Amino acid sequence: MNPQDAFFHINGPVIFFTWKPSENWSVNYVSDNIQQLGYYSKDFISGVVNYSDLIHPDDFPKIRGELDLHLQFGSQSFEQEYRVRNKSGEYRWVVDRTLIPQSCAGSSEHAYGYVIDITERKVSDIQRNKAKDMYSQLFQRGKAIQLLIDPETQAIVDANAAAQTYYGYSIEELKSLSISDLNILPSEQTQIEMERAQLEERSFFNFQHKLKNGDIRDVAVVSGPFNANGKEILYSIINDVTAQKSAKRELERSEAMLRSFISTTTDGFITLDQSLNITHCNVPFCEMLSSAREKVLGRSVYSFLSSPDEIFISTLLRTLKNQKNWSVETVLKKESGELIYAQLSGGPIENGSGIFAFITDISIQKRSQMELKKLSLAVEHAGSSIMITNKQGVIEYVNPSFCNITGYLSSEVIGQTPSIVSTGHTTEQTHTDLWQTILSGSDWRGETYNRTKTGAFYWSFMSISPISDENGNITHFVSVSEDITEQKKAQNQLEKLALYDPLTGLANRRLFNDRLNQAAAICLRSTSSELALIMLDLDRFKLINDTLGHDAGDELLKIIAERLLLCVRKSDTVARIGGDEFTLLLQSVNGRDDAQKIAENILEVVSKPLLIGNQKLKVTCSLGISLFPLDGDNSEDVIKNADLALYRAKKEGRNRCMFFLEAYRDEALRQVALQTQ
Repeated sequence: MNPQDAFFHINGPVIFFTWKPSENWSVNYVSDNIQQLGYYSKDFISGVVNYSDLIHPDDFPKIRGELDLHLQFGSQSFEQEYRVRNKSGEYRWVVDRTLIPQSCAGSSEHAYGYVIDITERKVSDIQRNKAKDMYSQLFQRGKAIQLLIDPETQAIVDANAAAQTYYGYSIEELKSLSISDLNILPSEQTQIEMERAQLEERSFFNFQHKLKNGDIRDVAVVSGPFNANGKEILYSIINDVTAQKSAKRELERSEAMLRSFISTTTDGFITLDQSLNITHCNVPFCEMLSSAREKVLGRSVYSFLSSPDEIFISTLLRTLKNQKNWSVETVLKKESGELIYAQLSGGPIENGSGIFAFITDISIQKRSQMELKKLSLAVEHAGSSIMITNKQGVIEYVNPSFCNITGYLSSEVIGQTPSIVSTGHTTEQTHTDLWQTILSGSDWRGETYNRTKTGAFYWSFMSISPISDENGNITHFVSVSEDITEQKKAQNQLEKLALYDPLTGLANRRLFNDRLNQAAAICLRSTSSELALIMLDLDRFKLINDTLGHDAGDELLKIIAERLLLCVRKSDTVARIGGDEFTLLLQSVNGRDDAQKIAENILEVVSKPLLIGNQKLKVTCSLGISLFPLDGDNSEDVIKNADLALYRAKKEGRNRCMFFLEAYRDEALRQVALQTQ
């Protein structure tokens, strides 16, 4: 046996057993490398330890049941994956491949098999599944399809039970076919592909295979040559199960199968000597580094590190010293300088000659993690309030800015809906438009009026965007919002300054005219009511201003404004249009009688004594009244006519109200004519 075979057989990872399929599965023989589990061969041979003692309690019933099934139906071999306990109490995953020959009488006295520690592979499988099954299918738990093919004739030499189930043919039917009967490629192309695999120009390829029922299936085929009884056979693994038939073969064939596995796995594999120089490497490792095999062998593993990695180096040195398995991440460097993030898992070579390691390229996952971390940090430190919900609108994440603005802790809002900050003032139509927009895959933007945990109100400008999976299905929504409360306050203040009198808080001329125009339009569509417009002017206000000062005058105007508001309904409008001039718009009045009552009440209320500073005053006013549409069919005419009536009230002696008459307009026109002659 050459040194490399010694590595795989004597000191390699494969532990061989001969045992009795009895109640406790007593062991007749176990290879010395059982020491990798912390035991010695004598522990089993002496009966101190039975193999069944090592099996995890949760796995034992399944293994026992499958063994009984094999014994009952006379199956000669089986394969299982389960957990066994090493000497230190730690459970390790193993794959068990066992051959159970039967005597002429149909009994099974002994079983022959081997187990391989696949714990690192199992851990890698879990990590790969989380990274969208990026890891090699060689380590998946499901049983794969295996075919043995004669590369010269393309005949299928043998097939396993998984192949029988998959293809729908019996084993004998498969052995009567050639690989070209399964491949939909022309036979010439199939032959070329097989010759390439035989020469190891390509270690894997993809085919479409035709099942017995006519279905066409895509299959990933990994193939490699090995020598079986002097004849070269192509070993093909379909759907990632290695050595399904290997337990039926001699130990020499299983060694060849293991070498084929190392050469065909998509992961890199290397062995290192005591000086940590590379003594063996497979093709995937060379491809990973974009280097030829001859440029890799003999080089120190340090030369492939992107920078000195103390953790990686100390791990390798500890392995040489302590002879324990290990797993570590590091960064490798290609000849071109490109960096590769790699996961290395391995252990000592049992004969003490060095270390072996499997290398998995995790660059895609690692870069994705780094990008995700950067994005996460950006979101966490963003000044904007960010919320993420599922498709049903249930909150799954809020950033610190959201918590700062709303006063809620993240734990208080996660699992709730955004209504937790809603004031309830958003219209149903807005809600409908929002959901229709984002469920259609478009972004929604708009202003929302919200409430903090303490009940304070605030405005937000919000942008909601849908998040879709790789199939285009919406899974989440992300909301980014800015607190625009101060901007809204400033905007409202500007609007108020534009429409309201800053001294009295009454409507100004602009707002009054706008309301008059709206009311006039409504009134024209309804014949059941009229509008009344009252022009009011304080009598001798200039005297008060000149005598008591402008501050007193301003205080008087504010008091008069308050009194006027008490004289009208909420639907009416009181405005200050300048100086001591006020206008009142009375809606839904029934003729002059209604307007007369309100006007007389105004005269009475305004004339009540009032106190400005220490000065007691009594102020009167004059009113001019016009009706719409009786005294004009547009706003401008109604205002002019009310002003004419006001002029007449002052002329008649003040402290009175006068309704507009056509004679007032005629007199005004005569006065204008006389003054322009």
